[in-house]
Amino acid sequence: MKTLKTAGLSVCLIVMVGLGGRQYREEHARATLKTLRAMPLSSEDLVYLSPFVEQDGSEYQRQRVVRGLEPMDEAEIESELERLAAKIRARGLKASRYDIREFIY
Repeated sequence: MKTLKTAGLSVCLIVMVGLGGRQYREEHARATLKTLRAMPLSSEDLVYLSPFVEQDGSEYQRQRVVRGLEPMDEAEIESELERLAAKIRARGLKASRYDIREFIY
């Protein structure tokens, strides 16, 4: 990323929200914000926040069940999206929603 920034390019990152379920909600938020702080980001860059969409019958779903993870419901994910966006914006960065469902044909 330093090379991109040195070249004067802006970057866009996508953070998936809700992947770790309820058990890892706080840990994921802390780790995400810590990772973003460590990156050479500026106000020209954009952090997309994408709600995790679990697919029925997927390997993720199977592993989640085996590990006993409780998925976040839609309202919890929306709340987490808003919370993370506010914290990211407070750092002077741009944050926007990115919904993969808009790109699945």
